[in-house]
Amino acid sequence: TTNVTTTIITPEVAKITYAYHADGAVEPYINFYPGIALDEYTYVTKLPLHSFSSDSDFDIAAGDVLSLSASKDDKILAKVSTKSANRRINLKLDKCPVCGSKLIRFTPDGPGCCLNRSCGAQLYSNLLAFLATMGISLTGINGHIISSLVCRGKLTSIVDIFMLNYSDICDGCITESEARIFIQYIHSIRGHVTIDQLLKSLVIPGLKLEDIESIRNLFIINKFTLLDVQYLFDKSITSSQYPFIISYPS
Repeated sequence: TTNVTTTIITPEVAKITYAYHADGAVEPYINFYPGIALDEYTYVTKLPLHSFSSDSDFDIAAGDVLSLSASKDDKILAKVSTKSANRRINLKLDKCPVCGSKLIRFTPDGPGCCLNRSCGAQLYSNLLAFLATMGISLTGINGHIISSLVCRGKLTSIVDIFMLNYSDICDGCITESEARIFIQYIHSIRGHVTIDQLLKSLVIPGLKLEDIESIRNLFIINKFTLLDVQYLFDKSITSSQYPFIISYPS
């Protein structure tokens, strides 16, 4: 028996691409060329991994010809009908395709999440979230400076924003005066960041707002500062005093 209809489409795989979501989830996409014609005016040029049934083939390479058919579970059964000689990619990712970090799954069938806040694929969005949570305005010249720094490779992690000098910022369109003001503006938040601001700025998957509030209260009660953040990673302390803190799979 089979749960697949007789309608079969056989597109050729053009390439594999990836989408990164706000929580770090990495979602593979299979891109097709030419696109799959749905009607005279509509073409599907790519499909996300979550649209495929669990019985599909997940070792895919550019140049493969796939047989696509609709399943009764409203998903797509994808089978490789013709293999190419190109390098095969297992779409059931266990490592981030950009930074190589181990992906964490919070549900067995869910997408893997890259928790590396400095991952090159997420650095720009993570940096914007970090600065916005810290109260840094990203409008006008500030937004231009951030974009310029990322594009020129001057920022490889979030903390690099505090290591900049004037020559890093000046790009021909940004004056030394503007660079000095930007550096002073960035450094104005140092010493004023609270633990809840820090945790919110990192957009940690699965960490709820009520958990962050509880951690903030515990920091206040114990007179902790940001220098004491390492206590959150001490299992002997978290198991007794911070039982609500999520434990990621190893």
